[in-house]
Amino acid sequence: ILCPGDIMARNPMFHKTLQQWKQQIQHMVKHPNNKLARWGNIVFDFTTLYGDDALTHNLREHLLREIQQNESLLGYMVEDDAEGRPPLGLFNRLLTTDDEEHKGTIDIKRNGLRLVGDAARIYGLHAGLRVTNTRERLRRLVHLGVLNRDLVDSVLAAFDELLDLLLSHQITQARAGLAPDKFINPDTLPWQTRSVLRVSMRAVKRLQDQLQGRFGREAFL
Repeated sequence: ILCPGDIMARNPMFHKTLQQWKQQIQHMVKHPNNKLARWGNIVFDFTTLYGDDALTHNLREHLLREIQQNESLLGYMVEDDAEGRPPLGLFNRLLTTDDEEHKGTIDIKRNGLRLVGDAARIYGLHAGLRVTNTRERLRRLVHLGVLNRDLVDSVLAAFDELLDLLLSHQITQARAGLAPDKFINPDTLPWQTRSVLRVSMRAVKRLQDQLQGRFGREAFL
């Protein structure tokens, strides 16, 4: 399955030398906007797949230095993250999309899993962390005293539950000969699973609320 946004290694836009990537990052940090923030949330978790790992290390150090000198881009990245919200309404009732194509479903990735990854990334960049794994970032942020252990424990549990739910959904689709997607109809879930989904989204919301309070653009004004 190909990425619909073509965020893939085959895309020529991602074919750059180390120096070109450094210049790209410097431009993003010094001249932040909403489009570049989206790009940051996509590309800042780069890693080595093959070849000289020193290139990745060099670029990571450059990125962290730039962010430490100018944190404004983080505020824009928080705004980009806020375009997705945990699907909770009054009394934490699960909300579904009214989009005609996916009516009655919840986008588990956009409104759940991605929000955890975004928060871990933004906090991690600010703290100068060199790891890019979401779980490891969150654990280290607890160790550094940046995030509360109880919050992170609940978020990690939520992350695992949401990922399990998504994979189970996609396996069921694949077995039925359908193309796997990320849209889940909560009405088709057992009540216990719906309850777990609701609790998981509450944990994600707490993390996102804290992220916005700490790194929302008004924090840098």
